[in-house]
Amino acid sequence: MLNRFKNLRIKSKLVWGFGVSGLLLLIIGLMSFEGMNRLSGHTEFIYKTNLLGVTIMSDLRAQMLRRSNNVIWHILASDSAAMAAQEKSIAELDKAIEDLLAKYVPLIVAEEERKVFEKLRAGIPEYMEIRKKVLQLSKNFSKDAAAEVQKTELAEKIGALYDMVDWLVKENNRQAEESYQSGHDLSTSLNWGMGLLSISAFLIGGIAVWFVSKLIVDNLANVLAAAEQLQNGNLTHRAKATTQDEIGKLSTAFNQMAETMQNKVEQEQRSASEMKGITGALNRAQAVVEFGLDGTVLTANENFLNTLGYSLAEIKGQHHRMFCEAAYTNSGEYMAFWQRLNRGEYDAGVYRRVGKGGKEIWIQASYNPILDAAGKVYKVVEFATDVTGQKLAQNEVEKLIKTAAAGDLSNRIDIAQFEGAAKELTASINQLLDAVVTPLREAQTVLTALADCNLTRSMTGMYHGEFEQMKSSLNGAVHKLTETITVVREAVEAVTTGSEEISKGSEDLSQRTSEQASSLEETSASMEQMTSTVKQSADNAKQANQLAIAAREVAEKGGAVTVRAVEAMGEINKSSKKIADIITVIDEIAFQTNLLALNAAVEAARAGEHGRGFAVVASEVRNLAQRSATAAKEIKGLINESIQRVMDGSELVNQSGKTLEEIVNSVKRVTDIIAEISAASQEQASGIDQVNKAIMQMDETTQQNAALVEQTTSASQTMRQQASSLLTHVSLFKTQVTEEQKAGMKAITAHRLETAHSIQDAYFGGDDDHSAARKPQTPRAGVRKQPAPVRPLHSPNTLAAVKSSGKKEEEFEEF
Repeated sequence: MLNRFKNLRIKSKLVWGFGVSGLLLLIIGLMSFEGMNRLSGHTEFIYKTNLLGVTIMSDLRAQMLRRSNNVIWHILASDSAAMAAQEKSIAELDKAIEDLLAKYVPLIVAEEERKVFEKLRAGIPEYMEIRKKVLQLSKNFSKDAAAEVQKTELAEKIGALYDMVDWLVKENNRQAEESYQSGHDLSTSLNWGMGLLSISAFLIGGIAVWFVSKLIVDNLANVLAAAEQLQNGNLTHRAKATTQDEIGKLSTAFNQMAETMQNKVEQEQRSASEMKGITGALNRAQAVVEFGLDGTVLTANENFLNTLGYSLAEIKGQHHRMFCEAAYTNSGEYMAFWQRLNRGEYDAGVYRRVGKGGKEIWIQASYNPILDAAGKVYKVVEFATDVTGQKLAQNEVEKLIKTAAAGDLSNRIDIAQFEGAAKELTASINQLLDAVVTPLREAQTVLTALADCNLTRSMTGMYHGEFEQMKSSLNGAVHKLTETITVVREAVEAVTTGSEEISKGSEDLSQRTSEQASSLEETSASMEQMTSTVKQSADNAKQANQLAIAAREVAEKGGAVTVRAVEAMGEINKSSKKIADIITVIDEIAFQTNLLALNAAVEAARAGEHGRGFAVVASEVRNLAQRSATAAKEIKGLINESIQRVMDGSELVNQSGKTLEEIVNSVKRVTDIIAEISAASQEQASGIDQVNKAIMQMDETTQQNAALVEQTTSASQTMRQQASSLLTHVSLFKTQVTEEQKAGMKAITAHRLETAHSIQDAYFGGDDDHSAARKPQTPRAGVRKQPAPVRPLHSPNTLAAVKSSGKKEEEFEEF
């Protein structure tokens, strides 16, 4: 019964007290829930709006600073290529700045912030107009004017932009501080409110205990103890209810409330931890140190202390000069540096600093004057990043580039001394040099072999880009040189062979020309004997004329003499025909000499430059042969005329024989006939004398031909020696060209075809289509009848001369 009573509702008993307490507890829960949500909103606002805004504005200021530096470098550039590179960098920075501005727009909260941002955005085109003027002056090499505009108008404009960026940074910091203060105030109010409401609930519970102390004192005390634990900050304690009445339910609700409060507090603590982590990340990302206006160190974060190697106690109160070299701190530049900072001017760049123990340190830093509410500088904050590794890597790369420019490609950077991006950069530089050295060394090997006349080497490595083009060009050059050497060697071998053939032909021609000269000498001797015979015939005719006076007494004797005269004229006629045959042979020899000279000219043309002298000699031989042929034709005409006259003389002698039969009837007629015979004999002697002179002239021409043939032989031998020397020099080059590869070379194929056409033109009469092949012409042997021996009237030596002439004719026939 008691348990049932304990489990009864006490609404009627505690409707006034516990109802109010329950309401207060509900209010406490709602306020706690709302407060936690608002605190979370403040934290999110700080991160997503203020912190991102500060980051974007910091990046914007850095990009604007880089852009200003590029403008200065553009003014300092001395050539168009360097200025173009700076203009490209400026354009890229313009794009980056525009992107940062676009990212900042959604983060704007306050109206004043929006106005300043719009003013900043509107000032950028004005800055770009002034910058355009500066760049144009710099491009026109009006460097002084460009520098003046940059120092005045452009510096003033960029300073205004920097001020607006700094204001926006401060505004975001102010908003973050306000959000933080608002969250702090909210947390304080929430704590006080919950405390007051808890006390109210406690008092109301005490009144309820006065009514139902015996019934609910234990549970209420339990709940009170839990409330006290909650008030003391122990959110893990829970109330223990022993009944199912409203107090039990209150205990349950109280426990749920404590659970909710514990979750909210834990969430708030996590948010605070996140904020602390963000702040720590900033401290780890950058070294931060604060200086007084006199340069003394006020404070520094761990990143700065680790970078320089000091502890805060070692540097606090010390001057900034302890981080710099003595030569720099004693200079006017260092004094001007602090004067600018005291005036509120911003300074940034890469600085060389001295760490603990004299360690060399390079930092990328910015010195930022901090203003108080009155706008006066009261301290300087330095934000720095350690770039020692990058700087040392840059120095190593510069040294490597200098040695490479000097032709030494064997050096490499020791990448073990670097870390991170610097290590990757130096490793990439080493890989680049390795990629450059390999094809160069292979090309050097090929060129060394080429210098040793070895054309069998080539580049075989797998390359790309310019190195592949170099490989193709060098291999192509070696291939072309190999083809050229092969063609020259082929041509020289052909010239050598041709010169040997010309030399052999010239020697043969020289021998035959000598034989021809000897034959002409013997022919000249025979003609002298014939001339003597003809003169004797004339003397006999004179004697016959004298004897005609006594013709009557010696008619029979005159008849006998006439018979002998007829026989002698027959012999003279035969000798004249024999001379005509000899002249025909001489004409044929001149024709063959002309043909040999033509063949020699063709061979000289094949020899090119080395056969030019031989071509001149061959041309002279050809001219002499043509003159010999012309002289032979003239002599042949004279011989035919002599034969005709001898025939006329024979007819007259026959008539004189008939007349002698009638001499008895008419002596006067016989005398006239004998006189005519005497005149004809005189004319015959004159003709024979002319023939003798022509043969002597032909003999002289033949001697000249023999001399020219000897010169031709000497020239051909010289050409053969020069061709052999050229072949020796060409053979110094080592190649690996097979006959199949030669057949595939256009130059060799064209050379062989040209040689074949030249030979065919020489032997087949220059027929272009070569449709009718003919056998090459060869010298023709003379075909003559054996001459009858000459029987002179008073000189028996004539017959021996004629026999000697007949022997020489056989030698001509052999030729």
